[in-house]
Amino acid sequence: MNRMLRKVSLRYSDADGFAGGGDSLASILTGDFDNLPPLSARMVRVFISSTFSDMIQERNALMERVYPRLKDFCREKFRLEFQLIDLRWGLREESQDDHTIIEFCLREIENCKKMSIGPCFVALLGQKYGYRPFPSTINAQMFETMRDSLLRNGKNVNLLGTWFKKDTNVIPNIYALQPISSIIENFKEKSQPELQESARREWEKVFQQLLHTLRLGVLLCLEQGRLTQQDKDLFFASVTEYEIEKGMLRSSNPNQSSLCFTRHITNLEENLHHRHAPKFIDLVPGTTLIDKDAQQMLSNLLKDKILSVLTDHDNVQRFKVAWTDPFNRNPCENPEYLDHFCQEFEKQMQRLIINSMSNVRSISRNTQAVEILQHLTMCKTRSLVFKGREDILNKVRRYLSNPTDQPVILYGLSGSGKTSVIARSASLVRQWLTKCCPRVIIRFLGTTSHTCSIRLVLGNICWHITSLNDGDTFAIPGDYPGLVAYFHNILKTATAERPLVILLDSLDQLGPAHKAHNLAWLPRTLPPHVHMILSTLPYEHDLLDTLKMLVPDENNFIEVLPLGQQLSINLVREWLVGASRDLTPPQFEVVTKALTKCSLPLYTRLVFEEVCHWSSYALLSQTKLESTVKGIINKLFEKVEKYQGTIFVTHALSYLTASKNGLSDVELEDVLSLDDVVLNDVFQHWLPPIRRIPPLLLPRLRDALTSYIMQREANGTIVFYWYHRQFIFVARERYLANRAHRLYVHGTLAHYFLGTWGGGQCKPFKYSEKQLQLMSTKRRPQDEADRKVPLQPLLFGPDSNDPEKINYNLRKLSELPYHLLESRQFNDLKKEVLLNYNWLHAKLSAMSLHDVLSDFRSAIEAGITEPEVQMVFSALRVGGSYVNQNPSTLAFDLLGRLLVHYDIIGMRSLLQQCDRKSVQHSALVPLFQCFDSPRAMLLYMLEDHTQIVLDMVFTPQELISISKDGTIAFWDVTSGECTRNITMSDVSLGPNTKLHISGDGKYLVVDSDAISSPVYIYDLKMAQLLYTVGRRLPTQRRGFIVGNLLCRQKNIIDVRIGRQIRSLDDYVLTKRYVACGITPDQKYILIGEEMVTKLFEFKSCILLATFPAENLPSMFVPTEDSKRVYVGYYDDCLFKVFDINYESRTFGDVILTFNYRNALPGFRFLEGPQHVRELSEIAVSPVDDKVVLLNIKRCNLIRFNMAINEAKVVNVKVIGATNKTYLFGASFTYNGKYIVVGEDRFLHIWDALSLAFLSTIHLHSVSGFPFTVSPSLNLVAAGSTIHTAIKVWDLDKVNVKDALDTTVYECPVDTVCCASDVRVVFVKSWYGLSSTKGYQYLDSFGIDMWNLGTGNCESFLPFNRYGKLLQIEVSSDACHMALLLQTRETYILVINIKTSKVHCTIDKPNCQSMVVSPFWDYICTCCAGTPVKEVQMWNLKDGKEIVRFYQAESPVFSLNGKYILYIDSGQTLIIYCLNKMAPIHYLSCQADLLLALPVKHRLVLTVKWPKVTATSVHMKSPEVMVRDFHENKIVSRLYNVSPSGIKDFSKDGQLAVDAQLQVYNLSSGNIIAELSDEENKDFQFVRFTYDGVYVSWVDEFSVKVKRIEDLTLVAHTSTHERPTSLQTIDYGYVSILGREDGRMLIMKLIQSKNQSSYKPDSAKDRLHFLLDSEVCSSDVVSSFDLLYQKKGTCIKDGDLLKASESIRNAMIQRAKAPHAIISTSTPPSVARAAESTAFDKSRRASSHRAGSIDSREQSPITGSPITKSPLSTTASNPASFDLDQDVSASMHTSSEQQNSCEGSPVLGNSISGSPALSPCPLYGQKRSKSVQDMFTLSKRSSRKLDKSAENLCSTSASPTTFRNRSRNRGATNNGSGSVMQTPTSVLMSFMEDIQASWKLSRKKSKPPRAPVVSKAAAAAAESSLRDRTPSI
Repeated sequence: MNRMLRKVSLRYSDADGFAGGGDSLASILTGDFDNLPPLSARMVRVFISSTFSDMIQERNALMERVYPRLKDFCREKFRLEFQLIDLRWGLREESQDDHTIIEFCLREIENCKKMSIGPCFVALLGQKYGYRPFPSTINAQMFETMRDSLLRNGKNVNLLGTWFKKDTNVIPNIYALQPISSIIENFKEKSQPELQESARREWEKVFQQLLHTLRLGVLLCLEQGRLTQQDKDLFFASVTEYEIEKGMLRSSNPNQSSLCFTRHITNLEENLHHRHAPKFIDLVPGTTLIDKDAQQMLSNLLKDKILSVLTDHDNVQRFKVAWTDPFNRNPCENPEYLDHFCQEFEKQMQRLIINSMSNVRSISRNTQAVEILQHLTMCKTRSLVFKGREDILNKVRRYLSNPTDQPVILYGLSGSGKTSVIARSASLVRQWLTKCCPRVIIRFLGTTSHTCSIRLVLGNICWHITSLNDGDTFAIPGDYPGLVAYFHNILKTATAERPLVILLDSLDQLGPAHKAHNLAWLPRTLPPHVHMILSTLPYEHDLLDTLKMLVPDENNFIEVLPLGQQLSINLVREWLVGASRDLTPPQFEVVTKALTKCSLPLYTRLVFEEVCHWSSYALLSQTKLESTVKGIINKLFEKVEKYQGTIFVTHALSYLTASKNGLSDVELEDVLSLDDVVLNDVFQHWLPPIRRIPPLLLPRLRDALTSYIMQREANGTIVFYWYHRQFIFVARERYLANRAHRLYVHGTLAHYFLGTWGGGQCKPFKYSEKQLQLMSTKRRPQDEADRKVPLQPLLFGPDSNDPEKINYNLRKLSELPYHLLESRQFNDLKKEVLLNYNWLHAKLSAMSLHDVLSDFRSAIEAGITEPEVQMVFSALRVGGSYVNQNPSTLAFDLLGRLLVHYDIIGMRSLLQQCDRKSVQHSALVPLFQCFDSPRAMLLYMLEDHTQIVLDMVFTPQELISISKDGTIAFWDVTSGECTRNITMSDVSLGPNTKLHISGDGKYLVVDSDAISSPVYIYDLKMAQLLYTVGRRLPTQRRGFIVGNLLCRQKNIIDVRIGRQIRSLDDYVLTKRYVACGITPDQKYILIGEEMVTKLFEFKSCILLATFPAENLPSMFVPTEDSKRVYVGYYDDCLFKVFDINYESRTFGDVILTFNYRNALPGFRFLEGPQHVRELSEIAVSPVDDKVVLLNIKRCNLIRFNMAINEAKVVNVKVIGATNKTYLFGASFTYNGKYIVVGEDRFLHIWDALSLAFLSTIHLHSVSGFPFTVSPSLNLVAAGSTIHTAIKVWDLDKVNVKDALDTTVYECPVDTVCCASDVRVVFVKSWYGLSSTKGYQYLDSFGIDMWNLGTGNCESFLPFNRYGKLLQIEVSSDACHMALLLQTRETYILVINIKTSKVHCTIDKPNCQSMVVSPFWDYICTCCAGTPVKEVQMWNLKDGKEIVRFYQAESPVFSLNGKYILYIDSGQTLIIYCLNKMAPIHYLSCQADLLLALPVKHRLVLTVKWPKVTATSVHMKSPEVMVRDFHENKIVSRLYNVSPSGIKDFSKDGQLAVDAQLQVYNLSSGNIIAELSDEENKDFQFVRFTYDGVYVSWVDEFSVKVKRIEDLTLVAHTSTHERPTSLQTIDYGYVSILGREDGRMLIMKLIQSKNQSSYKPDSAKDRLHFLLDSEVCSSDVVSSFDLLYQKKGTCIKDGDLLKASESIRNAMIQRAKAPHAIISTSTPPSVARAAESTAFDKSRRASSHRAGSIDSREQSPITGSPITKSPLSTTASNPASFDLDQDVSASMHTSSEQQNSCEGSPVLGNSISGSPALSPCPLYGQKRSKSVQDMFTLSKRSSRKLDKSAENLCSTSASPTTFRNRSRNRGATNNGSGSVMQTPTSVLMSFMEDIQASWKLSRKKSKPPRAPVVSKAAAAAAESSLRDRTPSI
């Protein structure tokens, strides 16, 4: 069964929609590097541009109010990150010191334009033009031109010479402004504020002088024509204009990406004297005069530039504010203005975001395409800087140019350049292969979250290739084994015109899941036109060795060596030229020396990145290089820390390194804003308006490390992480080595993803002393502040593009468990993750079960051992496959497995969450434990097979299983995952197919027992078929494997070469050998013949020794050292030991003989089955080969220690062993600690040392199930002969006490009756023919009663031989029970449950069903198989017959109990009044089925089934009508009703639902709702809630509930096994469902209005709370039929009595005693009545002559066909039956019969719970093998009886004469006129009945000929038919 891993699987709703991006998609898919679209960052990143001083209030308001709301808006609506980049506050002295802030701002604007989806730039303009500095770097030619002009004009340029230095390392050369601190001391001296302030004032003075000098020089040069106006603007324009020019004016679409907000202070010029005025307008320094030049430039910027590009008026918002505050406050602090400004900003920003998302190409929403684009972008980036390596590239080119079926492998040390070679090769493929159109697929494994798992990698590649082929991407499997097979097949689509080139870099970066490093996913041979280039580290995971096994050609392996000194130097030179850089000769010398020591490509690249920062005037002491990769990375980190702040950099890089998959810009900014250590360092000298990390800092850090940090997609978000593993190693060692700091970092990340301080929750902090000193007023040292970080919900809501798709918080789901675990916050981990229902459901829905279980495994490995965690883990592991397919069933599954542990506090909390919150997903909750609880021993339930498992075998790491359909599954024993599959196509596998593992563990052998089948040999590691050898002969001798030799029948095969190397005929010629054995060293072979065993040398076939014996050897078991062989024998069960050590003196001797009877003379052994008389099994202890376990005759176990000659009997009596017991598979566990033995449907476990019995494992199977024991762990795996699951048990937990489970029946629960008033359920219990209880009768059963009020189950009628139970009915108050039983004859037993006495007994031969009146006054018996079809009505008070109806069918009581209605001869509807005891209406009505309607007691629903012909392909819809039988009119017609008919009514009589889930309005006949999503599919079990609000139905292995009003699916619950019955009580809101595996599911439908915060303290309180929850109001209940209005109440267990002993004895005696012959002749009175009726006598006679029930006969209750079960009585005499006839009939059931069995259109079928009308898989077509065998045996017996009867009757002229004679001889008169049979007469009559039945079954009865009548006669007959007298 393919498990669809929908969350991280390959199926995406937008996978095939690429509107608007076709060309880009084609470029992505084909690997066209020249036309790649940009990689979207899935974020909105907006740069805020304004002057430094005049927009402070607006910027602060945006950060505080708008920014958090826009973050939530983007996340919840579009799953986008939102980030405002405001670089006007938070500047550190370092950024001012080196004058780089302006260049950095311009780079950030460019980054915003590249990364942002939609808006990226916002300008805030007031009346101030802003700061106008001079450039920090000036072109050398321009600088020298200005300097010359100044000198010619007599100006002093000494200051310029002091502050500007020429840098010749930059090409073209520049003059660079020197850092302030390099000339002015104390500029960065924070410890001495006075000195620092003095230095600042000095710099301000110098700055003004430099500005004046440079501007003067520019103006002089401009006048002279030596500079241009553009050159002048560099010295006169403001920073704000630079930013607007970059972000808005140069944008390709400014109306979609930019906004401008202007603010005008109306009376600003009147307040120029105000102290705040310089903040809002440009003034001449030192005056109150307006700077007109600046104002003119501002006006030109707004009018001529901004308004010319922002043509959309909504993109420019204007605000006015007056300066009216009399208290001299800032005019922009006006709250009304700020509110209006924030509202408009948010509104316009949302508008642009929405517009942009609607225009975004679908590629950015397609995660598969984005994944491909990431790798192509990385490839393009790497290849652009690639130089050299021509020798390697030439080898790759030659490989691609030639046909091959093997991949090429690049290998080398970390940092050797493998990735660059792979990238460059991919970029050159199109140039190399010019004669075709190659399709390039490249993946850099480990660089994205999707490339860490081989399953996701293969899925993405399969999607890629399928899209290239225009295939159906939804056909790609989601499960890993299916994915591997699909991958291998899709490669075959490559052609010569379009070859495939697949490049996979860094195989070592794959995760261990699915055994990825075994490379089983890699094709052993590549299909034509497919080339594959792989790279790996040489020593990781043994990948290189594995690849060498896979690829035998050494020429396909290319080692990537270090570059070498000269090549490294040349690369550095080329890179410098490309970067317009140079070095001085001394600096080149430093580089040369460094590259001499290390020439790895990574090191070379790091050297280049470092020297790019060297200036030509730098001192040699500043130009040092570390000699190792680690050293140079550490030097880089040290430099960044010094420049940007040690604490800030340390913490920022700690968070980045500690993250699981990387962090986005927004996440890292938020996390740093929660880190008070960082904030106190950043804000140590000033107080921020918002306690949040300044937006400037993080982009500057990323800018400094941009070459070493890469972007990648993780969980739908673009995150940043280290681009090379060496950086990861160094960063972890540098920043996370300290345990306390590491816990702090992970703890902060955990609180961020928890959302602890999100959504406005203030986080406390402490002020530093310096901050307290800076405060103008005294504050308490501790405060709290909102950090403006978002909440972290588990889901964000519906996707804007696909409302049915939920946007989950994938980042939280991925990161939170990891950080809680790493920070040791175990309580939070349990509360928020492991024992949190919402979390578990969200992660299952968004990701997969594998991810959920990984969290549990990590927690358990970390030491979380609480029982509730272990049990939830086990519950998910055992039943997870169903939950994984349908996460909505999670709550039901957890409750169904864990309710027994409700008293555990931690468990109780989780289960309470399941009760309360499951309504959102599936509103059905179980009332009681209904599934297997997590047992300590049960490790996994493996459920991927689709057919039963034939065999399984363990390897040290895996369990391998093979199923009947030829699927070989490999299971990881550490995780329970199916890691890979092999599909054996076109193979024939017998039931005894075996798996073998070769001695070296390299080969898997499949030995099928099907005739002519070969042996299949697979490479175990690669899961590839190597050889098929030989063919099986028609013999039963099994095969075995020793080392690498497989002995199969007489052939010996070497699995390494796949050839037969020997035959047993090479050693002996007699061909009388019965056993064979080969020693582990493969030197000797033993062959056992009739009375001798021969030892041969294996290779030479020389006879070395003979060992005579008294009888045949049964087996040989050589010891591991090949020095001894243990031999077992037939008949006497002797155990002998042969010495086969050629060096020993006793070589060839029998050194020990063990006779179990002589060794244990006083012990009484079981004799076992007659056909089993040998020493069946010998198991050798793995820890001591002198200790063996002997299986004697399959029913005795002896542990024999040869060293001390001690024999001990294993006590098998504790398991109830008898002479019929069959023990198999006796074995020791790997450490010799336990003994495991199979028996019937059990696994038994003993302690191997003390022989103490430990446990029995019950399996849902019959005897002969496969099981195996692990060779490296104390694990045992077992399959089943009934279902497909494999269970794996941990024997080390055998002593752990498990909680008691609920009652489990051994056979399907197919008969259930409910006493709804008292909430008691009666269930039939029975056993199959092969059950352990030994019952082999179909006439035995028991009845249990379940009290739903207490949850207890007790036996009402203990299991015994009472006869065959055909039907059971129980009154709603549980006072009466009616049983329809078949012994020799059928009879009805009515029991008074309250008094525990028999109320009455009704003898009715051939009764097939019964119908009880609503108030239990009357009962009808239906006998459709009698010569005359008849219905009899009986008085339940005295059991006497009231009336008999002939030719009557489908009787039904009206629900008010006043009438009984039935169909007479299929043509007349007769209404019989129970008050008058007479018929009152005869209506012409052709119908087969009548159904009484609730409330509307005058109405009846009639159903007429269409005739089924031999040519019918599909069953037609029946005619369904609602009739008013009082007024004889049709109220409505129901059209297009399902062929299976109506299934249920609402109890107000308004609605009906059919088997296809069509809901009808009974008044109009219209269909008001269609609930099924599957066309024309019929469902067997369908139920209304009484109020008609919901419909529940069973769909294969699940129960679903829909609300009719809006067609909402409110519940979808997996049943895990096939349901066999369904009943409802409590107004239809409590359902009782029986399953095929014998379990009961009792569940309640919870409405959302019933949700409550009530938390029950115990399971009992929970039960009562759920049962007592109101589901229907009193008004609604009053509309129900009176019969259904009573609300169920709970009663005590003691209030219900069990069936008394007298009842049981009477039933037993009646089942065993011979019965009197009951005359079936018609009574005279009835005969006279019959003669007076006017129905067709010829038809009645024909029916009478038939003598047996036709196989297509219809139920008298329902009118539907009845499928007869085998062994049921069919003739008029119950003792007369024909097994041949019945069995063949059941084996060859027609299609309509199957339909009636599986989906009967019977309302009464599912309501009454009649076993005769319920599907029974044991007796239907799908019988188990054991049952079929018994039927075959019965057929043989019946043939013998037939033959005997025929011989016996041959002496008589007539069978009748003989029967009469024999009856007269053996009969006696009892004095009352009836004839009683003596024992002799019983035997004789029995034989006569057999003979008569045999004769009767062979007669060919012809159907009666229909009379030919005219139309007029037919009309007259129809008219008379309406008025005729009923047949009563």
